[in-house]
Amino acid sequence: MLADLSTGAVKLSEATKALRLAWQQAHEQWNDDTARTFEETHLRPLMPRVKAALEATNRMSELLSRAERDCT
Repeated sequence: MLADLSTGAVKLSEATKALRLAWQQAHEQWNDDTARTFEETHLRPLMPRVKAALEATNRMSELLSRAERDCT
């Protein structure tokens, strides 16, 4: 189970980095009111949520590791 948490967290982190890079590249060509609305509506709210999810996953992984050690 621990590997699944780590694997998911790594995938989420990598996908977030790829999204940021893709947005930077797109934003070089797409820089109008619609782009700003898209960024404000979709991207900016997403980043703190991703960060919170990664932090929660890390905490859960630590708790599961501790529980596993305590049970052996």
